[in-house]
Amino acid sequence: MGTKNDKITEKSLMEKLDSYMANMAKEKTLPYCILSGSGPSMFYSIGDRKMICINRGVEVVHVPQYDNVYKGKHVVYRGDSYFILVNPDDLINIGFN
Repeated sequence: MGTKNDKITEKSLMEKLDSYMANMAKEKTLPYCILSGSGPSMFYSIGDRKMICINRGVEVVHVPQYDNVYKGKHVVYRGDSYFILVNPDDLINIGFN
């Protein structure tokens, strides 16, 4: 906003919102997903080359550019530098959290 004397109108607010949404669409952000189910499960960690235990129900970020690298699996980022392989059916897209 400019100065204290700028009057906020519905039109100016909608223009700012439209501008913000257009900028968000240009960014390469990835939506969050949840690993479906509950309780601990074993997943293959690409970087460690070993199986690791991760609780289902946690948020992950799907990395779609690697979908064709590992046959029938998706790569997701769990945090803590873990990139793991999951079945596509194990992901529930929750959008931008």
